[in-house]
Amino acid sequence: MFCMAGYSASAQMHNKFVTTPIVDNLDGRPVDVNKYAKVKGSPYLYDDWLHGEVVTNDGKAYKKMLIKFNTEKDELIFVYETTDEPQKFADPIKMFTINAEQDRVFENGFPKIDRQSNKSYYELLVQGPTTLLKRHREVLQDGIDDVSRAITDGVYTKFNSYYIFKNNQMQLLKLNKNSILKLLADKSADVTAYADSQKIDFEQEEDVKKLINYYNTLK
Repeated sequence: MFCMAGYSASAQMHNKFVTTPIVDNLDGRPVDVNKYAKVKGSPYLYDDWLHGEVVTNDGKAYKKMLIKFNTEKDELIFVYETTDEPQKFADPIKMFTINAEQDRVFENGFPKIDRQSNKSYYELLVQGPTTLLKRHREVLQDGIDDVSRAITDGVYTKFNSYYIFKNNQMQLLKLNKNSILKLLADKSADVTAYADSQKIDFEQEEDVKKLINYYNTLK
C-alpha cells in the first residue's frame, strides 16, 4: 500500500543482507547502548537482528531492514550489518513488521490508556472492526537472593497486557471469561455459543484471537 522510496548505491554496498539498497534519507542517530552488568534476560522482543519492514509516519516504506524492538524503551532500532552499532530511525515510525517465525505487526497511534501514549507500540493480534492489541514490556528489576535477601543481579521481567480497540476507544482486556464476555456483550449469545462449541480457553491468547476473529464476522 506504500510506494518504495528511491535508493542509493552507496547504501546498498553497506548491507549485504538488504536485497534493495537503503535510501539516502533513511538517516539514523547513534543509539545509547546501556552496558548492563550482571543482568538476566533482555529488553528486546528478539535478541537477534531480524529482517522486517518499516513504515514512517508520512507513509514511506522500507523493506528488508535489520531491526530490533526494545520493549523496555518502546523503541525500534536498526543496523546495516549485524556488526554495526545500532541506530535509531531519524523519522518517526508508524508501523513495523518483524519477520520472525511468523510476521508480527506493530503499530502506534492508538488513544492514550493506562501509562501508554499515542506513540506507544502495540502488536496487532487481530485486525478488524474490533482490534485485539498486545502491549509488550520488559522491566528491569532488582534480583533478590532467596537466603540473604540482598539485592543481586538485575532481572528483566515480562509484563504483557491486552487491549480492545473498538469505535475509536481503547479498553483493557484481561484474559479471563468475565472480562472478555463483558467487552463482547452486544453479541453475548452468539459469542458464548461459539466459545462453548469450540471449547475456547479464555486464558489462552490463541483461543482469544480465534474468538475475536469470530466476533468480527457477526452482524
